[in-house]
Amino acid sequence: MKLVLLTAGSRGDVEPFAALARAAQDAGHDAVLIVPRASGADLSGLTVRELDADYSAVIRSQGLSAWAAMRSMNTVVRPIMRSVIVESARRARDESPDAVVFHPKVLSGPLVAAALDIPGFLAELVPAVTPTRAFPAAGTVAGSLGPLNRLTYRAAAGASALFRREIAEAADTLGVAATRGLASRASLVPISPRILRRPADWPDSTVLTGAWNTPSTGSADCC
Repeated sequence: MKLVLLTAGSRGDVEPFAALARAAQDAGHDAVLIVPRASGADLSGLTVRELDADYSAVIRSQGLSAWAAMRSMNTVVRPIMRSVIVESARRARDESPDAVVFHPKVLSGPLVAAALDIPGFLAELVPAVTPTRAFPAAGTVAGSLGPLNRLTYRAAAGASALFRREIAEAADTLGVAATRGLASRASLVPISPRILRRPADWPDSTVLTGAWNTPSTGSADCC
């Protein structure tokens, strides 16, 4: 089986995907990792395709401030996200994989799966996409909102609205309707069950896999 793994962000967003790629290779599969450049993650021994996007440089220049990101939306953020959404879709298509696993920032991931008619898996490195009443979406509010927790997961949908133009361009590149990205898909949550108890109201399509780590020996410890 050939897997394409799409991720975006800095080192913490890349290393779990590198561990998954190594685990796939150890199991006898082909894995292609499509990542931003200069992430700082150890990608030795992996088949890597780099995107024209450097999150680490952005973080060095303006930090992690949401306000700074909004001020530089058109000059910095949008060009990077265009590469992540459009370029990664094109590269994934050209690899002709049997399945695709994608980071939530790679908003074209579901389109790739639809265009190639292959399984697509969203990798929630933190629980911020699959709604639950058990806790709010990671990175939204400081404490539980009880029965309103599910509302905080609408933030993920908001990202799609911000980059509607880039998603449409990716869909055109792949030859599918942009709405195909709204189709249901499985979610993989690479967090240890010792840290996160699986919420009872998660759908069966959301799987708590355990952490994706690469031990110091170089072999992968995944799932």
